[in-house]
Amino acid sequence: MSSVRLRFSPALQFFFFSLFAVVLPAEGQGKLERVAVNLHNNWYVQSSATVTDTGATISTPGYAHSGWLQTNIPATPLGAEFDNHLVPSPYLNENAAQISGTCYDVTTNYANVAWCAGSPYGPAPWWFLNQFTIPSTLAGQRIYIHFDGINYRANLWVNGTQIASNTQMVGTYARYEYDITSVAVVGGNNAVALQITGPNGGNQELAITYVDWQLMAPDRNEGVWRDAWITSSGAVNVRDPQVQTSVSSNLSSAALTVTAELSNPTSASVSGTLSGTITPGNITFSQAVTLPAGASHQLFTFTPAAYPQLNLSNPLLWWPAKLGPQNLYQATVQFSVGATVSDTQSFNFGVRKLDTGLNPADPSGNQWRWFKINNQPFVIKGAGWAYDMLLKYDFDTTQLQEQLQYALDMGLNTMRFEGKMEDQTFYDLADQDGILIMAGWCCCTSWEQWKNWSTESQTVANSSLDTQMRELRNHPSAFLWLNSSDLQPPSANEQQEVNIERADNWPNVVLNMANYGTSTVTGLNGIRE
Repeated sequence: MSSVRLRFSPALQFFFFSLFAVVLPAEGQGKLERVAVNLHNNWYVQSSATVTDTGATISTPGYAHSGWLQTNIPATPLGAEFDNHLVPSPYLNENAAQISGTCYDVTTNYANVAWCAGSPYGPAPWWFLNQFTIPSTLAGQRIYIHFDGINYRANLWVNGTQIASNTQMVGTYARYEYDITSVAVVGGNNAVALQITGPNGGNQELAITYVDWQLMAPDRNEGVWRDAWITSSGAVNVRDPQVQTSVSSNLSSAALTVTAELSNPTSASVSGTLSGTITPGNITFSQAVTLPAGASHQLFTFTPAAYPQLNLSNPLLWWPAKLGPQNLYQATVQFSVGATVSDTQSFNFGVRKLDTGLNPADPSGNQWRWFKINNQPFVIKGAGWAYDMLLKYDFDTTQLQEQLQYALDMGLNTMRFEGKMEDQTFYDLADQDGILIMAGWCCCTSWEQWKNWSTESQTVANSSLDTQMRELRNHPSAFLWLNSSDLQPPSANEQQEVNIERADNWPNVVLNMANYGTSTVTGLNGIRE
């Protein structure tokens, strides 16, 4: 609809849009795992053109990294050079065009073309190293390493042992978790090394793209671009808890369904208790569980029929900004063996009622979609969200809050993520501020070049979607997912997306794309950007 573009800071570009629409339910999260060791800081970065040592050597605790560039997450080559004052600020004047490896201008979608000739950033991979200590208090625990995002593919080593190859650890918008118990040094020094190759600019790699929103960094943001951390648990770990909500038509009651996935990577079965609490209300629930040896991501459910305490009277509803309060509940789910807690996760969620449908055809024959939240119709007034060139400001909570406040001050109520997915910090702020999130994949790149996809491309697309569903589904701010942006996905591809969305219990609306049109899988969308 409109193409007005405003820039508030290097981290934010707004593209105004309005939908012929009026909004919807979800839930809330936060970083779920108990972080034992935060790997956000003290990364060391160097090009493989300079370093000839192997991953086994580089990941040996105590490896000498003299001459490497120190940085924090987001750890990217250009970001590290910027942090160490080796390049001019790309945020000022036309400095970005003067940085080595920049052979293109803002009219070029660098995500779609090959690396610039002589680029120091690719196609040769770069090394990313972090040396850390695991506290002795974790003795006897299982140890896991997590990556919230790498770009684009990585070989991973921990303490001299390769944990994953670059055919296993591939995809910008997927998350990764590995059990490193067998190689972790509890009470001593540890090291993790990743050999990361950035996206090659072809039609098969599903990575970050800015299209024409702003100039892409010449390193294509390759690296450890989202947070990394270490967690621990007993024999059984708890992953991806969710609270699904069903609100009565008159808003006087709500039924909650709680789920969680349990894994037992040990060689013996484990019996214990899966329990939870929800506040306010001090609601408690539990069930006896026996997990066989090697059980992986086994789903357990608490239904309101079997657990009547999950039926709420006069629930505290979550509302978008200016329509009511942003009430949030907190849930804790844990697995215990006797009196010993094996693992626990806590997260926020919201209770709200979401409805949508199509209006009668207008004089031109178009049917436009309406939305209601808690029976209240309203018009979506939104803007497009983009990262800053070096991804730096995504990790500045104060600046994120200021930018979301800018949006509210402008009378906006929605942020559209066209392939610019955020992390739990952003989603938590959106929940607290009452800003709705309309998410989905990006136009004008390999994301819409389905006919060119390889088998790996489809696997990456599926794992990326699964990650985003799980990251967003508990947040009341998330209300709409678009399976594409400008183009209608082939029915076979979109059906795979819908299957994942259903399997992940996505509680919100799914539409085919942001352009008006009909899908054989998801029907008439009734919107237009």
